Amino acid sequence: MRIMKTTSDIDFPDQTLQVGTYLQVEDDCSPNGLVYILAGELAYRSIHVDHLGEVDVQELVGELEEMQIVRGKYLEGLAEAGRKIAALKDQNKLLQWDLELLDRKVTLPKDVAEAMDEYVGPDIGRDAKGWAVLNILRAHADDLNTSARTIKNYFGTDHMNFIEAVVRGYNVDPEPEKDQPVDLRTGVKAIVENVMALKNPF
Repeated sequence: MRIMKTTSDIDFPDQTLQVGTYLQVEDDCSPNGLVYILAGELAYRSIHVDHLGEVDVQELVGELEEMQIVRGKYLEGLAEAGRKIAALKDQNKLLQWDLELLDRKVTLPKDVAEAMDEYVGPDIGRDAKGWAVLNILRAHADDLNTSARTIKNYFGTDHMNFIEAVVRGYNVDPEPEKDQPVDLRTGVKAIVENVMALKNPF
């Protein structure tokens, strides 16, 4: 077996070999000048020796070394791209988390939500709302009106949740459904009707 290099483009039915392609071919050629390719996709196909040239070993080694350098740079590029993709994914997760935080609303009991509507609700002007927030944060509960006192007593020292509720809005915690009073006469009448139906099926 020997390594030779194509000296021109060679067309096969399914592909074209570019000039300068290295091939492993058999040592001896047939009388008509054909040699068999021994490896690769074109293994066991024949090619004429006129299309092949001898390989300079030193040149081959240099090209292989250059290919190795290119391959190393390519792998480094892939690794760097992988790191950037991972960083972008992490950044995307952080952005999603930030968006979730921005969309998150505090859930308040109905009485607190009503107090918020009255004291720092959407109908309150920006400046007035700012003063109202400072008033709740700094003033003593006894010095506040009923709505502000309700808000202050509920949030206590949890100032962050209070400010988030003012800025982002809030949801109202639904009240549990109250039991409806039972009409005793209606219940007794229904029982009697069921019993009579069982005694008189027709």
